[in-house]
Parts: sequence; C-alpha cells; structure tokens
Amino acid sequence: MTNIHMDSLLGQTSGDFGKEVIDTLVDEMTKHNENLVVVLAGYPNEMNNLLESNPGLRSRFKKFFLFPDYSPEELLSIMKDAQSFQYQLTKAARNLLQQTMEEFMVNGNGRFATNLIDEMIQAQAMRLMVGGNSEECLVEKSIFIEEEDVKKALNKMK
Repeated sequence: MTNIHMDSLLGQTSGDFGKEVIDTLVDEMTKHNENLVVVLAGYPNEMNNLLESNPGLRSRFKKFFLFPDYSPEELLSIMKDAQSFQYQLTKAARNLLQQTMEEFMVNGNGRFATNLIDEMIQAQAMRLMVGGNSEECLVEKSIFIEEEDVKKALNKMK
C-alpha cells in the first residue's frame, strides 16, 4: 500500500512528476483492473480536480462515497471528548461552543473540532500561567475550560 498526497499530484511547478504518476496510475489500472484496488480520498473539489486531470482517470473508478461534514451536535460531541484529556467545559464555554457550531461551518470540520480543542487547552494554560494563582488554586482550575478560553481559541482559528 502506498500513500501519495494529492497536492503533489496536482502541483504546477517545474520538475513535478504528478502528471507522470497519474498517467502511470491510469496505465496500471488498465493493465491490472481485475486485481488492483486503488482508493483516492480527499475533499470533493480537490478530488474532482484530480479526476479531471487525466481524461481516462474518472472512468476507471466505479464507486464514489461522499462523507458529509459533521453536524453541530456531532462536533460538540467530539469537543466533549476533551474530557478524555481530563478537561471539563464550563456551562458558559459549552453554550458558546453550541452557538458557534450552529453558525460556523468549515471544510474538514472534524479536524477543526480537534484543532479547536487543542487551542482551547493552550488558551487555558496561558490564562492560568498569567493569572497569579496559588498552586492549590491552579490544580483546581486546571481541569476547566472557560468561556474566555473558547473565545481566544475561536479568534485564533478564524
């Protein structure tokens, strides 16, 4: 099994071998169509561009699956998994996330959710570092992601 990043196949710089790779792929799919499995994965627009890059490529694929973006509820569920890192969202933080996820749609929104969790944790750490809290207070506060952590993370992600 070989993984090839799609951006490298569609590159436009001199010295790119993307066209050669695609042409070879089409040739090999023609020669070995009964015992060769090729899986392409990516975002719909980029996949369409790849399949249109060679006249014979699209016709060699028989099955296409589109995985829809996660719903706001599913994104919140992913973000609540921050609890597996021993963090808890305060009610205000959870409400802000709920409101934001209903208004905010992005491509690759599952990755967006996990990146947002990372940013919230970093924002929380920065807030606690400059907060001048005692060691005991830090331990108590270190499990809570506050609304301000969510706001900072969202601003950084925009």
